[in-house]
Amino acid sequence: MIGRYNRRSILIVLLLASLVVATLLVRTWSLNSLPPGLWWDEASQGLDARDLLHGQFRVFFTRAEGKEPLYIYLTAPFVAVWSGEPFAVRLAGAVLGALTVLALYLAGRALWRKQPSAGLWAGLIAAGLWAVNYWPQSMNRVGFQVNAFPIVITLAVVTWLNWVYRPTRGRAVAFGLLAGLALATYLAARFTPFIWLFLYIVPRRTYLRPGWS
Repeated sequence: MIGRYNRRSILIVLLLASLVVATLLVRTWSLNSLPPGLWWDEASQGLDARDLLHGQFRVFFTRAEGKEPLYIYLTAPFVAVWSGEPFAVRLAGAVLGALTVLALYLAGRALWRKQPSAGLWAGLIAAGLWAVNYWPQSMNRVGFQVNAFPIVITLAVVTWLNWVYRPTRGRAVAFGLLAGLALATYLAARFTPFIWLFLYIVPRRTYLRPGWS
């Protein structure tokens, strides 16, 4: 039984690793030329990253009508190495898109915590759909700050669900850090505090099926 469990775990890890690698390859193939040129806000990301590399640390960047900072901080290392190349401002989005595969898998497992098989399949299906769906692929190939939003908000939801199942101080702190980090991703994240407040006020069993708890 233990050997079968270990083989199953190894198979899942290998499958997820392969899916992450495949997702990253799809999003980085010809990234310097597809899509062609740079959007104006992609270029502004690169300029802000260059300012950051010159010591201009900020919590909000005002260029191009203002931007939340997380994507710029993640882009800065690539701009430092490949300054002036389009893919320098796009690589962070591709990497975040690939790592979202793991976040969605964890979300599936968290939703069906006491039904491991259902959670496993839900996580794998969500991750697979993210990998091949046109819209995530196209967005992850463009250097927009919104690329940081899906993975951070998904991980915040995962930590929230884990706290719901077994409240601990560590899980509460992890959720607080991720919920706060989400505010540094994209303009739409400013609405997330209302979502967390709603989930906290409303009794848990009104938004979680009994089979999930």
